Amino acid sequence: MYILYACDDKFCAYTGISITSLFESNRDLDELNVFIAGQGISDENKLKLHKTAGNYGRNITIIDAEEIDKLLAENNAAIYNKSLAPFYRVFVDKIFPETVSRVLYIDSDSVVVGSLSELEAFAFEADKVCAMKKDPITVEYKKSIGLNEDDVYYHSGVMLFNLDNWRRLECSDMLLTEIAEGRANYRLPDQDLLSRALNKNIQPLDMKYNFITHIPYFGINVYRAISEANDSNYYTVLQMQEALDAPVILHTVRGLTGTPWEQGNTNPFKEEWTKYKDMSLWNDIGEAPSRTGGIIAVQRVLFRYLPKKLFVLLYKWFSKRKHSVYVNNKELSYS
Repeated sequence: MYILYACDDKFCAYTGISITSLFESNRDLDELNVFIAGQGISDENKLKLHKTAGNYGRNITIIDAEEIDKLLAENNAAIYNKSLAPFYRVFVDKIFPETVSRVLYIDSDSVVVGSLSELEAFAFEADKVCAMKKDPITVEYKKSIGLNEDDVYYHSGVMLFNLDNWRRLECSDMLLTEIAEGRANYRLPDQDLLSRALNKNIQPLDMKYNFITHIPYFGINVYRAISEANDSNYYTVLQMQEALDAPVILHTVRGLTGTPWEQGNTNPFKEEWTKYKDMSLWNDIGEAPSRTGGIIAVQRVLFRYLPKKLFVLLYKWFSKRKHSVYVNNKELSYS
């Protein structure tokens, strides 16, 4: 199995911790090859990454993403959080040779707690180029990126690529056209881009492979209510419960909780993340400053003290307002 991560040096420690969890939880796999599309990774971190692989008898290949940077710059891609790294994952065919037909991308803020063996036999439907977890989003936001109301929106934290179909359908060229024509200045650049440009070619992935912080934090019923999730745009309650009972990849997104490495965080995956951090060669990293101030801190207090029905109403109002501000400020629109 081929695995892809993408990061710059400042996020490399978290990537290393995630890779440690991957190796530790997948000793059953005969072959596990990790590729990292890197931006300015230091010699010290490179040494730690290769040593981590060696400790498990695995392979890590670090790819300098300079060529992808050049390609993106030539097509006027927007920089996100001072980096082009979010786009690396969507040009996966530029990283792997044509002999590689299946790649699993994993976000660096994830920990792998189960075996990925079932994904080796994942059955792609005809003309499906990747599998991604469904993600609920407001109708207004969908329309702002060119989706129809009934289109499914997808989450790019974990993606299983069918590179044979990806190359055959020339998906990278399609995405470059979107970027070059100025239709990729999104709030969530890679995720919005994929959901819009390749929507009909994406296949839903079981949510246990991208199990996000929000669900155990809020609880299934509250999460469905605040995100306006239903069985057509998301997963059923039974499917969510099955993923909650047996997750494979925990995606430690910040949300209201903060990430597991931030000061004062309440992330429900902190214990698992800390376990793998302590096993890793980055076990000496300290806590980062909290980034859950402002409106997030207010929402956290409201969730703790308000009746759940009232919290749901207020949270939905906050979300719709945030999305409407983004939509109204966009210079480009779709028609």
